[in-house]
Amino acid sequence: MNKHTATILKFPSSTLAVAKQALPTKPVKIERIRHFLVLMAESEASNKNSFFEFLSTFRPKIIFDLRQFPRLDFADGSRRRAFRIFEELSVQYIDVPGRLGISSREDFLALDQDTTPTLRSWVEADPHDDRPIVCLYTDDAVIRQFGKVFRNDIQYYKQRHPETHISQFRAGLLEFQGAATY
Repeated sequence: MNKHTATILKFPSSTLAVAKQALPTKPVKIERIRHFLVLMAESEASNKNSFFEFLSTFRPKIIFDLRQFPRLDFADGSRRRAFRIFEELSVQYIDVPGRLGISSREDFLALDQDTTPTLRSWVEADPHDDRPIVCLYTDDAVIRQFGKVFRNDIQYYKQRHPETHISQFRAGLLEFQGAATY
């Protein structure tokens, strides 16, 4: 195992095991991941049930969907199934381009930090809910622009939670990226 691979699934103050079976009927018991941002490319999560396995295992509090076409059937399911699971797991789903009235990649890349609403205005605040936050995307340029446009929101969150970490979802695993560096 190389040095990069050795970091997979090693997080500060917790050891995690990812369930290898289909969506479990009972929650998988894992230690809490505190203040964690997961960057999830649709292409990495489109393996059969991997998106739903992730949801049931890590139980994120928010999914920011940054895709231009935010369909949820990509995960070998249906939009109805996805929203039922979101409701069961108390996951807040936010279609970012839809909220911003954006219909193209170019419009998203042209967003200006000063004229864009804050993420905090969309998020149902619960100061005691430290479950992971997921950014679902298809385009690397869009995820970078998201980091630029919402830099103030991200920095505000990091100030309140300095132990925040970023992880990249890769083919069913999380790769630890270290402290948040947006």
